[in-house]
Amino acid sequence: MSNYWDYEQPIAHSSSTSGKKIAGALIIVMLVLSTGIVVLLGMFEGFQFTRESDVRVAVLDTGIDADFTMQSSIVAEKSFINPENGYSYTDTTTDDSNPEGSPHGTIVAKAVLEEFPAAKILNGKIMNNEGTATTLGVIAGIKWAIEQNCSVINLSLGSSPSYNDSLEETINWAFNQGIVIVASGGNEGEEGLSGTSISSPSVFERCVSVAGMDRDGTPAGFTSHGPTGSFYMKPDIAAPGYVQSGSYIYFGTSFASPRVAGGVADIIDYCINNEIDYSPGMIIAALLEGARQLEYPEYIVGAGAMSIAQSKLLISDANDGTGIPNIAYAHPSYLPIEYEKLFYGDRYQFKIHLFCGGVGTFDVDVYSTTPEVFDITETVNINQSTLVDLMIEAPSSGNPEIDANIGFWSSDLGMANLSISFSLTDPVARVAFDNTHTTWDIDTKYGQFREFYKKLVGNSISVEHITDRADITLSNFNRYDGIIMLDPCAWDVDDSDATSRFLFSIPFTPDEIQVYQDYYENGGGLFISALSNESLDISSLNDFLDWAGLELASDKLPGADAVAEVSNLANHDITDGVDSFDFVGAPFSASGTATVLATLQSRAVLVSNTHSSGGRMVVTGTNFFIDNWGMLGEYNSNDNDILALQVIQWITGLI
Repeated sequence: MSNYWDYEQPIAHSSSTSGKKIAGALIIVMLVLSTGIVVLLGMFEGFQFTRESDVRVAVLDTGIDADFTMQSSIVAEKSFINPENGYSYTDTTTDDSNPEGSPHGTIVAKAVLEEFPAAKILNGKIMNNEGTATTLGVIAGIKWAIEQNCSVINLSLGSSPSYNDSLEETINWAFNQGIVIVASGGNEGEEGLSGTSISSPSVFERCVSVAGMDRDGTPAGFTSHGPTGSFYMKPDIAAPGYVQSGSYIYFGTSFASPRVAGGVADIIDYCINNEIDYSPGMIIAALLEGARQLEYPEYIVGAGAMSIAQSKLLISDANDGTGIPNIAYAHPSYLPIEYEKLFYGDRYQFKIHLFCGGVGTFDVDVYSTTPEVFDITETVNINQSTLVDLMIEAPSSGNPEIDANIGFWSSDLGMANLSISFSLTDPVARVAFDNTHTTWDIDTKYGQFREFYKKLVGNSISVEHITDRADITLSNFNRYDGIIMLDPCAWDVDDSDATSRFLFSIPFTPDEIQVYQDYYENGGGLFISALSNESLDISSLNDFLDWAGLELASDKLPGADAVAEVSNLANHDITDGVDSFDFVGAPFSASGTATVLATLQSRAVLVSNTHSSGGRMVVTGTNFFIDNWGMLGEYNSNDNDILALQVIQWITGLI
């Protein structure tokens, strides 16, 4: 998660043009986009209090400037900005810190009250004058809010997910204490360019992730997309991602989240007033099941637009007075995602997020004419929330149309369904995205390599993922014509201890290196896409490359903060029809007997190798020409997609 201090060694987390490639500080920030004009505090016209409620919503934010419309709603206040929580100074005040002139916490609190005016607000100040927070500050705020008997916690903040994020343990603990935690999904959508970009903490299983909708009812261009890098669906639900008063407007999932937090408080209040037992899992299941379906994918808007009235109706209908109503929800409701393509012989994996109201067991039934295709457990043990592994093993021949309905049923917990439908065709080649030595959640077909994936499957090349190092075996590799190694030995921060973070990478073991070498020398294809030492552990990667006679340099090209267009290309099948490609990363300091395919500033940046067995290898010190921005021509070159496809066609023997 985030912290207030910088690491000497920054980390690459994406290759976008927004400059978020290097995120060494991993700062938790408020998720707001300004129109460039000041937002007036009078954006809400006051709240219609028809009655009192005991439901408390904790707003952990920049503090609150309470005007006459809110004074009676705030029941407890505390600041957590002090050195003990990792901040560089102490601020005991609880009024709004107004970072960048934005009364962020005040706006968020008013958004909660606009949705549910009867809510009681807990004002926990965890963001400083710069609009940033520390993990320790967030954790302290959550614990305090629970001590103050809150029912809902709103977190209109986020950061790039980190490895072993220590905040997740606190989120899980709060959930087990009966608290619903709602958080902003993130503002890194870039009109869909970035792919997987859900922020922490909303990326966590037991945290409700909220997408932002625009004023015309469409998904906001800034709203972050899922699924997650761990192959489960986020966001969970959508709500308006803006606040407005006359001509004054702020955008951001910062303002979608408190609307849902207010809606959750309304549902809890409804249960209390009607003497209906409830739990966080049941509330979330009802929230998602009651959402109004939208004509947009679930990886953009989740279950749909929040509809509190429908969620209350579901609870009322399911309530029999004997315990928590039996409401369950399976997320997503449909697979595969619309841009995914399955081929004969493919293996496809996803995790189904199941919510319900209590502890028990679901029976799992597969209704299909080809049930043998679906590998899923027959029973699911659950405590309100769990992830269920699904594996699809497509047949090698036969009927190309595969359909199924997977049902989760429990007499005590409810029922939920997942629909699956896809058509199979024959692939011309098979490759795997190898993510075994990167922890970055964006390094998948759902993230920054989505357009690369789409290009390959669009040309009938099957793409699977290898994520488990136990699958680095010659027998498994031999299933594929090529292995695509994405950001191997990536730097990341181990965040398991919020007080003692450290940089790490995942180096290759000698046994693993031998598997790759044997695969290549037995006729397999390898494509290795790296970055500079700012982003990857070049020393460890060079240990891997040693057997191939290759070595990447420790410096970066270009030296400036820019994307270089490489146009000095050798004549080769890989570069045929390619005038240029985009590059930021590590040049080669040694290329051995490899063929140099491209140079930048007289240094090799793209090389190939062949083996007498027929094995083929391409290595480059960049991933810019295969990321989403490069594939769509968002940098400099318009030939990145051609080069990316031809690299894979060459290593697999198609050209």
